[in-house]
Amino acid sequence: MGAPGGPDAVPQTAGTAILLGQVVDGSTGQPIDSAAVTLMVGRGGGVRGAQAMMIGPGVPPGPAASGPTRLMTDASGHFVFHNLPAGSFPITATAPGYISGAYGQARPNGPSRPVDVADGARLGDLKIRLWKFGAITGVVTDDLGEPAVGVAISALRKSSATGVPRLVQTLTATTDDRGEYRLAPLLPGDYLVAISETSVTMPVAAVQSVMDTVLSGRGAGLLDFVASGGPPPSAGGTRIGDNLLQVGGDLRAAPLPLTGSHVSVYLTEYFPAVSVPAQATLLTVKSGEERSGINLQLRAVATATVTGAVMGPTGPLANAPVELTLAAVDDAALTSDFDTAKTLTRADGTFALLAVPAGQYTARIVKMPRPVIPPELTSNPFVASILGPMSAPDPTQPTVPLYGQVAVTVAASDVSVGSIGLLEGAKLSGRIEFVGTAPPPPPQQMQSLNVVLTSVDGRSLPNGRGFVPEGSTPMVDQSGQFKTVGYPPGRYTLSVRGSVPSGWTLKSAVVNGRDVLTAPLEITGADLDGAVLTYTDKSTQVSGVVRGAPTGETAVVLIYPVDLKTWIAGGMNARLFHQTTASATGSYSATNVLPGDYCVVALDETDVPENPDAVFFDALAGVATHITLADGDKKTADLTVVRIK
Repeated sequence: MGAPGGPDAVPQTAGTAILLGQVVDGSTGQPIDSAAVTLMVGRGGGVRGAQAMMIGPGVPPGPAASGPTRLMTDASGHFVFHNLPAGSFPITATAPGYISGAYGQARPNGPSRPVDVADGARLGDLKIRLWKFGAITGVVTDDLGEPAVGVAISALRKSSATGVPRLVQTLTATTDDRGEYRLAPLLPGDYLVAISETSVTMPVAAVQSVMDTVLSGRGAGLLDFVASGGPPPSAGGTRIGDNLLQVGGDLRAAPLPLTGSHVSVYLTEYFPAVSVPAQATLLTVKSGEERSGINLQLRAVATATVTGAVMGPTGPLANAPVELTLAAVDDAALTSDFDTAKTLTRADGTFALLAVPAGQYTARIVKMPRPVIPPELTSNPFVASILGPMSAPDPTQPTVPLYGQVAVTVAASDVSVGSIGLLEGAKLSGRIEFVGTAPPPPPQQMQSLNVVLTSVDGRSLPNGRGFVPEGSTPMVDQSGQFKTVGYPPGRYTLSVRGSVPSGWTLKSAVVNGRDVLTAPLEITGADLDGAVLTYTDKSTQVSGVVRGAPTGETAVVLIYPVDLKTWIAGGMNARLFHQTTASATGSYSATNVLPGDYCVVALDETDVPENPDAVFFDALAGVATHITLADGDKKTADLTVVRIK
């Protein structure tokens, strides 16, 4: 494909429509000067021959080729596109200090909609709203009231995209020489502010092994450490016995002085002065707002040592990562690394976690196998120069992921958890079938599919909180039979990744007589056989017209199960929830809705929270329309926008 205007350029067709708009601050309504406005120009049915110009000084660009057409707003925030053909065009805008936005958005990062243009139309008063970033600032002091320098501060954003509340680490800042920090830029939203203090205990032998591997030029030996998912071996820290202890940030690499027979460390801290997320203050940051005075003080506490051993099916496991997490942090579904302590096991499978404050914990271990390097890579001279000679796999190390965990209570004295046995995890097996009249995927394409389970609560697995790497061999054979990798006990949602022919939709996944597309799959430790995953070529659809939307505002249609309690208890499965934006004429359509009983409701977009939860859906109970969908149904539901508080 050549450059626009080259020999293979698509002929341009100029139109006669004119579009006048304005970019404004979403909170104040004030115009935004010098905002960059982009109208997308496509090759297949998009805009061709459009021209853009500023109102006021400036040279308008010439006719647009395939690609985006951009311009800058004038002092009053206005812009004009002319010579537009009939079509439906997305328009976006950016400005310094503002979150990127698009036409139709009523809140930051909310749903947008294209502008529908008829031939010869004169459209005016289109508004694109942009919202400013926010910030959180404060001071961190140590236990003596002095400025704490080099402390990492995290902003944890409240999110519940799948209905399950989570805290997602979105930004980190470091205190300066005055102990001051500034978390910016932040999207408007709700945040916790925290200082994460993790103690890393690294066996000296593990560090020495890595150094020897690097010096010997046998880089392949590093694969075992990389695959472990544990803390990378480092020569930094304070030596205590046969371990190196690393605490805090880079500028606070040494532990506090000993208190009695134990090392003292700083606690993980959440604003205002608590050690668990549930007791922390949720800070709301509005567009353009700076929340100042969010101060924290480090608290030093005495600690204990947790010891134990990790055993695999064939014996002790070396280089297995052990992560110790407060039960209260698990309950908050933190998706970031907020472990209290972590380590790697020694060659004999034993481990020691130094500097652990008192509390209720869960010790988790996920031992991954060494990655398989394909022969075509190992024979590559460049790869061989990096990895060096490939050593034979250690027969004591696993060839599949292994999992284990144990509850740990730490008080004033040291704790031994004994031996923690790792198991392979439960596998799900069965078949994928295609029921319909359209041609199913060819056998070779079936092997590109993968059946994946994702943790409902986000806490079932460390090292990614719910993601299990896929195997190196095809999970699905040419006949549609499949077997997943092993998963530890927990609740999961099921999905199929990979490409299937257009028109096919996964309509059910039956395991032990229960459809796990509509309810979580419970894994307790035993393999699950006989699963049937069924695709259909019957398209299920809900469509209609929305009336009563405020002029210039966006109407949003929500579709969710009538049996709200069961849906919420099951983790608010995203497969049963649809959100779609009505067009400028009020029409909407949602496809691939699973069969079942649903509520359908239209709202002004400003009434839809960023994180819909059980309270929000409860408020809709008396105003929603009920519909029942069977396989292949195409139903119409005309709606009127309702207002809720």
